[in-house]
Parts: sequence; C-alpha cells; structure tokens
Amino acid sequence: VDLVDISGSGFLVRTEATIAKKVRVRIVLPLVGNVPAEVIWNIGGHIGCRFIYGFDHNAYPRLLDAIRTAPRGWFGIRQDI
Repeated sequence: VDLVDISGSGFLVRTEATIAKKVRVRIVLPLVGNVPAEVIWNIGGHIGCRFIYGFDHNAYPRLLDAIRTAPRGWFGIRQDI
C-alpha cells in the first residue's frame, strides 16, 4: 500500500487489495493514529477514500510534515470488520 495523496477530507492509495465502495477502512497516520474512512471508489489498483471525521485545519500542516518525515513503512490501511 502506497499513500499517493492526502487532503483534509480524504486520501488516495495505490494497492493490490480490492475493497468495495462504501466499505469502512482505517488508515494509520502519524500524530493521529487510526483514522476511520469510507471507500468512495476503487479503480485499477487505486482506492479513493473520504475521512468519516474531518481534520482540524490548524493541525493539518503538522500532519503533512509528519508524513513527509516519517520512516519508510509507517503507513497502513485496513478494512474495518
């Protein structure tokens, strides 16, 4: 799983996993830990998700800095059961 893009409202990952639309997932992010999201689309190895709860816009720049400086292998996503 590779994080391709992230915003205050969602994220895009590249993955070999197939997760259907409307399925709830959790993404592991630095500073905030497990964050719930919902799969909006899944096309050709890319999954677009929307966060269930938005981020504090003041904290978002710190999150981006933490992602940029995080060690390799920090990222994870899993399907909620």
